[in-house]
Amino acid sequence: MRLLLFLLFGCCGTVVCAQDLTDTLSKYCYQVQINRHCQSPKATGFFVRYEKRLFLVSCGRLSGVFKRSSDNTKTDTLFLRSVGDTSLLPLPLAELSYSVKRNKEQLGSDLLVMEITKPKKYSVFSVEDFFGEEIPCEEASKVILTGFTVRPQDENNAETPLHSLFLNTSLNETYCVYSYLPELKAYDQTHYYPAFEQDMRKMELSGAPAFLLTKDDGVVFGGVYLGVRSGTNRGMIIRPEYVIGLLIDYIVYK
Repeated sequence: MRLLLFLLFGCCGTVVCAQDLTDTLSKYCYQVQINRHCQSPKATGFFVRYEKRLFLVSCGRLSGVFKRSSDNTKTDTLFLRSVGDTSLLPLPLAELSYSVKRNKEQLGSDLLVMEITKPKKYSVFSVEDFFGEEIPCEEASKVILTGFTVRPQDENNAETPLHSLFLNTSLNETYCVYSYLPELKAYDQTHYYPAFEQDMRKMELSGAPAFLLTKDDGVVFGGVYLGVRSGTNRGMIIRPEYVIGLLIDYIVYK
């Protein structure tokens, strides 16, 4: 897998000055909403480019927008907002093909991969420059999340520029060692569970990109944040190699 990822994406992370880290990483996350007025449901998403193909990655709960509701109505457009911007990027569902990766062992850990069929129309920031070989555990010092929180007062606040949350915490064994799930009597090889200082149960960051900070201040893609582990305050992040593997499978088999 390491060799395949290196051949496909051909880079080994991006080095970013500490003072520019917040601005640099925040621009890669997008708030995803189903209308122009910031009404629910909302999620965070991010873009990935491979050659001439463009993908939007988010949490699986957004997959409901592709299905007709009980009153026979259907959302026909997703609207994306970026940090510091009040403008909306409309993304017609007709220009998307999608795939949902469901994980029956971890409730709420579904991942949504959407390919944009007319990629040249969209000038967006995408995270592929942070892809590379899986970094050794001893070189991963922190995990960083950028995303948005959902508050009631935001519902009618579409004209206010978005400000992203920027959370980071040390990794140690929470990344290097697979967590044992006693309820399943197995090790979880798909997720890792960092312990942030903030109350993650109050954070609505599902679909946010995660980044790993190395000891030499390099930054590489760290996976997708999907919520908190049940019964804990630990974040639940799908491992980067698993996410990249899903993208490769989509490209090869879709």
